[in-house]
Amino acid sequence: MYIHIMNRLKRWYTDKYCLLLLAVMTVSIARAQQNPAFTSIELQPTVAYLKHEGRSARMVRLLFHGGNSYAPAVAHMYFNGESDSIPLPATEKGIGIIELPLPGDPVKRETQLVVKVETGGREYTARCVVAPAPEWKVYLLPHSHVDIGYTNVQEKVLQLHMNNIDEAIKTAERTQSYPPDARYKWNTEAFWVVDHYLAAADEAKKEAFWEAVKKGWINIDGAYANINTSVTDSRQLMQMFHTAVKTAKEHGLDINTMFQGDVPGASWGLASQSWITGIRYFWGAPNADDRIGQSPGWRDRPFYWKSPGQQNTLLAKRTLFYRLQTERQ
Repeated sequence: MYIHIMNRLKRWYTDKYCLLLLAVMTVSIARAQQNPAFTSIELQPTVAYLKHEGRSARMVRLLFHGGNSYAPAVAHMYFNGESDSIPLPATEKGIGIIELPLPGDPVKRETQLVVKVETGGREYTARCVVAPAPEWKVYLLPHSHVDIGYTNVQEKVLQLHMNNIDEAIKTAERTQSYPPDARYKWNTEAFWVVDHYLAAADEAKKEAFWEAVKKGWINIDGAYANINTSVTDSRQLMQMFHTAVKTAKEHGLDINTMFQGDVPGASWGLASQSWITGIRYFWGAPNADDRIGQSPGWRDRPFYWKSPGQQNTLLAKRTLFYRLQTERQ
């Protein structure tokens, strides 16, 4: 009887404590939403254009100082003769920084932006000058540089790259509900990875791989590896593309691209040999440190590379060094 009474009292106190705790939390959140913690706002123009309601909009960064914004708010924007009002939701964690799309068309001269944030019966105002900025279309090439035996032993490198393919297929499938330009794609860079992946895969995995390739989730490039073509002869150059082109054709696919990472240059014979095997586009992302010759002078300057006999041309482009993102972090 004593134990039964004590258990009932314990449950009663526990329930009361939980209700009290919930009430305190609810009141705390409500108070935070009614009384925003921030004391001022700041504007920082960006050079980015993002898709917003079917148009390309220049973005401005809104910063809250003195704390975050917890309560429902509205940001009223006045820019270049246009105006817009954007609701800012109430959140438990609060908003510290948010990017807002500027109203109207891109400006061609420096233009003042005024933003007024209304919340909790108060108004906060910030101003900044937005300078013209070109609208860039950025193409991302997700890949992992195939460096065989330099960063790790060959077996470890191979396993990492094969795992990348599995993860890429999963990620691509998971992002199919995204807008078309935001859906994930993966570039294998070197066919050495694909060749070993298929050799180790069972039939179900092979079928899933080729289905991903045909859907455009996985891209296969023509070169077997990132090879120093200056020490190869014509036969070796042909062999460089043979395996990838042959394997793709067996599955009803054509390969017309080649990606070369880290290696700063390519021999002139590449233009002839790649054309014979169906490769029409050569994209290079060289090493940035040393032994790179004249590569910096050709960055972001696409050109048609004529073969020694002038009969064939290869569209070639050299980008900034392949580890740009790593070095900017």
